[in-house]
Amino acid sequence: MRIISLLAAVAMALVNPVSGLPGGAATPKCPAPAHHQPVTHIVMFQFKNGTRDVANTLASKFFALKDTCILPTGEPYIEALTGGKDNSNENIQGGVGNTDNITDVFVAKFRSVEDRDYYVDKDPVHEVFKNYVGTLINNGTLVGKKVQVVDYTPGVF
Repeated sequence: MRIISLLAAVAMALVNPVSGLPGGAATPKCPAPAHHQPVTHIVMFQFKNGTRDVANTLASKFFALKDTCILPTGEPYIEALTGGKDNSNENIQGGVGNTDNITDVFVAKFRSVEDRDYYVDKDPVHEVFKNYVGTLINNGTLVGKKVQVVDYTPGVF
């Protein structure tokens, strides 16, 4: 009986009392609070056929945001900005069975939810860009008023 008690004591010593993990392993680190985690912001457009010149102008304006969007402190806050014209061969850019296909996609990366929120809600330079996109929606250059935005925090499901 003493041997079993001794073995149980040794086994308990090998288990981290906080995490319950074997071998005395440390408690896994919890991810940072969501507002301190990076955010990926995806913007997708559907341009009418024959409006590639307008799409290229929009792309130039979008890419300029990386250097012209700055916080009130004067520091830029868009960490990365990429994008391009669709070239997928899957033919489901508008969804399965839908022919309203996305034509252009842009991806911006922000350090935090706060930076993304400033961009979306307060940045005056981004506001000018949104107004430009609004004119494209209103004049029919963007098919079916098709602009989609999806944001996510990498690894958070």
